[in-house]
Amino acid sequence: MTPTTPGEAGLRPVPGNPVANWIQALRPRFYIATVVPVATGLLLAAHDGHFDATLAVITLLGALAMHAGTNLANDYYDWVQYTGDLPYHGGSGVIQEGKIPPEAVKRAALLTFAAAFAAGLYLSTVAGLPVLMFTLLGLLGAYFYSAPPVRFGYRGLAEVVCGLSMGPVIVLGTYYTQAGRLSAEALAASLPLASFVAFILFGESIPDIDEDRQTGKWTVAARLGQRRAIQVYVLWIVLTGLAVAALAAAGLLPPLLLAELVVMALVLRAVRPLLAGTGPGAGAAAGSGGAAPAPGGDAAERGRARLSRLGKMALALYLSTGLLLIIGLALRG
Repeated sequence: MTPTTPGEAGLRPVPGNPVANWIQALRPRFYIATVVPVATGLLLAAHDGHFDATLAVITLLGALAMHAGTNLANDYYDWVQYTGDLPYHGGSGVIQEGKIPPEAVKRAALLTFAAAFAAGLYLSTVAGLPVLMFTLLGLLGAYFYSAPPVRFGYRGLAEVVCGLSMGPVIVLGTYYTQAGRLSAEALAASLPLASFVAFILFGESIPDIDEDRQTGKWTVAARLGQRRAIQVYVLWIVLTGLAVAALAAAGLLPPLLLAELVVMALVLRAVRPLLAGTGPGAGAAAGSGGAAPAPGGDAAERGRARLSRLGKMALALYLSTGLLLIIGLALRG
């Protein structure tokens, strides 16, 4: 795909199915990161004797609307920020490919955010004002992730905001909606989810270090450079594993979640060549400390492809953690 500049994007519509284009923009394959924390909060509340199916459905729909709005707003404001004709690797790509005009994406983002606010407002009338506070916290993080003047995603705060919003805010908010109170166990259950959903962003940003630096998007990885970012990637897994083990030992997480340590070990083994700087892809991006391949060369593309595995492995860690957590909570007596 030939990249387009901001002035060109959306002015030459690409023929295609409008429904398919909007599905591409909404990126529903990532909504598992919303379904898992909502399900976690619901399971914890049900175990404590609190479950209302109507509130559960509204909570899930509101959270999904907020996630959809986040994706759409991210597409729009990344397009606003994007300059020059560098290849664009993030987002859904619908604006850059001319499939949906930028203003239509912006309007859709505002509509989905309005739907999320309406759901939170209704739930707060049933379960209490704190539910609205959780909703507003989520909306602030979702909108200003990319929107000016805050732009969390451009200031190295994307992982923190995403982790809090899609970890404690959703799990505790869901639990509170059902039970009318907070829970230490709900907070503990949200922590590995928060860590690994933020980890997905971190892993996916490592191959984009060059592009992000040149477009002013100073992610954590862009600030660290490739070599140190991979070191932090490894440390992140180790620290999360230690936290999971400690919380499980304290009885705040299901023992089944300890099986995730095996998955973590497998990922660490796969990352070892990049960490050592001896495997394929070492030095493939700026800031690595190694010799970079010639621009546009096959070596650069191969290096990027190998680095892209970091995001996929981060997603695998999140999915396996979420699955084990949900099964472990569901099987409790």
